[in-house]
Order: sequence, then structure tokens, then C-alpha cells
Amino acid sequence: MHHAQEVMVAARRAEHAVVSEVAELEATGAAEMSGYKSTERLLQDLWRVDLGEARRLVRHARALCDQVSPSGSTVEPRLSTTAPVAAAGGLDRGHVRVIDEAMRYLEKVDGIDPAALGEAEQFLAEKAATLAPKGLARVAAQLISALDPDGVAPEEGPEPTDELRIVRRADGSLALRGRFTGRADIQLILAAFDALSGRAGAEDERDLEARYAATLLELCGLAMAPGGIGANVAPQDRANPAETTGPTERGDGDPKNLLPEQRHPDDMARRQRHEQQLRDPDPEPAGGVPPALVRPARSPGRALLTVTMPYTWLRDGIGHALVGPDERIGPAEARRLACDAGIVPMVLGTRSEPLDVERLSYKVPENIRRALVFRDQGCAFPGCTRRPERCDGHHIEHWIDDGETCLNNLCLLCPFHHRLVHHGEWQIEMIDGRP
Repeated sequence: MHHAQEVMVAARRAEHAVVSEVAELEATGAAEMSGYKSTERLLQDLWRVDLGEARRLVRHARALCDQVSPSGSTVEPRLSTTAPVAAAGGLDRGHVRVIDEAMRYLEKVDGIDPAALGEAEQFLAEKAATLAPKGLARVAAQLISALDPDGVAPEEGPEPTDELRIVRRADGSLALRGRFTGRADIQLILAAFDALSGRAGAEDERDLEARYAATLLELCGLAMAPGGIGANVAPQDRANPAETTGPTERGDGDPKNLLPEQRHPDDMARRQRHEQQLRDPDPEPAGGVPPALVRPARSPGRALLTVTMPYTWLRDGIGHALVGPDERIGPAEARRLACDAGIVPMVLGTRSEPLDVERLSYKVPENIRRALVFRDQGCAFPGCTRRPERCDGHHIEHWIDDGETCLNNLCLLCPFHHRLVHHGEWQIEMIDGRP
């Protein structure tokens, strides 16, 4: 263990040596003499690092190393107390980042005593000797709260814009990256995710990131359900799919997405459907009612699902189903989606040609759902406290296996336990009229 500790100290000293070299390049004006606009751009080519890493190195060099003033004199490091600790190998780059950001914040506090700034830096540098960067960040937050209980006033200038990128990867997955700056908006987002991202009982071992992802799916499902804010948007008001799922940026670490013009086949299909809707809007219905005022017939309930697969596949649990033009899902996933949805069975022939599209033939009626809510009071899985409005109606004996849509063959399950029942080993039995 002693040798392992020595290796880490040596690695951190080497990191500080790199930072010191960056400071030397800045002091000698190497970037300008070499024709570069900044030291960051020079480091990109000189050391073959990403721009973000180059910016970090320059930022840490300016915080931990002596600087040369415009008059040519030497100025001590901005983090004068932290610098010798980092040079001795006592700090990781994460520690330096936390201390740097905390001190930048405190330096903006009106009327703060310069002596208090020095004491704050020394306090954080000492704490870094016993804490990981995340633990140090919590200590820094407590320190900031104590020294500046009212918070730093927002800087004047143009309002920062919120942003969210949705990127379709070559393997079919989505990558989301975004930033929100409004304090009230941030609290709204945090409140929603805090309220919806709790564990669904003791057996729910998902980490927070997985529960956040499930919460986003749940919010999208509510938005696109009948009566939701996204269910009846006119085609001309929708975003162009070419905008919403562009290629993954270079440098994201995914070798499948390095081609700048790469698009997933699903995105092309979505874009073509969108363009077709704009070219050929629905004709005006009889009676002269404007198309914008006509809403598609939707039954009350959770969702309308068109299953495109042979009936025998769905019944026997083999093969695959299609969601959209060519996105495949397994029969178990299709059966789970069908549990609490309106079903339009599309019967296919031997050459996969549609033979018949029947009327809406299956759903959990509103009166039965009310009885389910009264009986189950939420998710029926033991230990789960999900409320009824966040649950699906689940057929214990599936409707495709001749299970009836009746109270004695239904129960409420939250999305997590609904998936667990369909894809796991759990079985549900009705005892004295209760699941």
C-alpha cells in the first residue's frame, strides 16, 4: 500500500509539472510566436489533447503557477496556498478544480474580507488532504453558504440560453446533453425529478441515473398520451426530425459517430414522414370544418398502440414487433405495451402484407380502471408506493392468451414493476379478489 501511495503522489507531481510547463508557454508567449490565437489552441496540436482538456490545463496553470504581469514582474499564483500542496503531489486535478471554482465564487462576493478569502483557501486545501473531490465539493458548498448566505447577485449581461441536445447514435440509442440556467426553472426540474425518481420498493436496485431516465420516459409518455400537451400538435408545428436528432459531435468518444453527416435510418424515415405531412395535409372534412379543429378519434385511456406483427407471434411470444417504420422490439415488450393501451391489430399475411386493420378492440374501460384504483390504491407490487396515476393496468392472464378484461384479471403496476413482471420470473395470483 505504501508503494501505491508513492505512485499516486508521483503521478500528481507529474500533473503539476505539466501545468507548470503550460505556465511557462504562456509566460514566453509561445502561442503568439507560433501563429496560434491562444495557448489552448497550441496545446491541442502540441500535445494532441481535446480543447476542453487544453482549457483546463491553462486554467489550472493560471491558478497554481507564477504569472508575468504586463510590466514584466512576477506575480504569485492566484491560489497561493493551494499551489505548494499541488506541487508536492497532495492534490488531484479534481481537488484543484473544486478549490478554484469555490474561490472564484467567493471573490465575487461584495464586501468579503481579503483575510477571509485566504483562510477559506487554506481551509479547503487542508480538507483536500482527507477528502475525495466530491466530498471536498460538499465542504466547499457549506463554506460558501456560511460566507455568503444571500448568494452572489447574477451578473449583468445577456440572458444565458437554455439548451438540450438529442443525438441519435449509430447503435440506435439516444444521447442527451443540456444546460438550464434559470433558477426558478432549475428548481422546477429538480422538484419534478425528485418527486418522480424515488425507488419503487426495496427490490428496486436501480441507480439514480437509471431512475432519472425512467422519469423522463414517464414524463414523455404523459405528454403524448390522449389529452397530453403533445398528442394533438399540428404537423406544421412539429420540429423537423432533421433538427431534433442530428449526428453525434466529434470527440464524444463513440467511434461509430465520427462521420459528420451520419444519420440513423430512423431519422431519415421520420424526416420523410414530416415532409409528406407538410406537403399533403389532411383534406377538409365534410361539413366545412377546418382541419386544424378536427382531432383524431382517440379512446379514453393510456395510449393507442398499433402492433405490426403476425398474430401467432404475439400469442406464442416469438419473433419481433415494429415500432415506427423499422425499430424492432421483442414480443414480450409488445405484450407489456399492450397491457393498458388501445390495440389496433394489424393482421399480416404470409408475405407480411396487411390483410386487415380492425377497429379499436381492446382497452381497460374507464369504469374498471376506477375500480382498480379503488381496490389497489396504486402499484400492487409488495412494498411499492407508486400512486394510481403513475400505474398501468396489467392483465394477469394476458388478453392475447384469452385473458378477460375484468377486475379479477387486472391489477395496477408502476412502469418499473410492470416491466419486471413481464420480463422476470414473478407471477401474480388473485386471492380473495386481490392481487
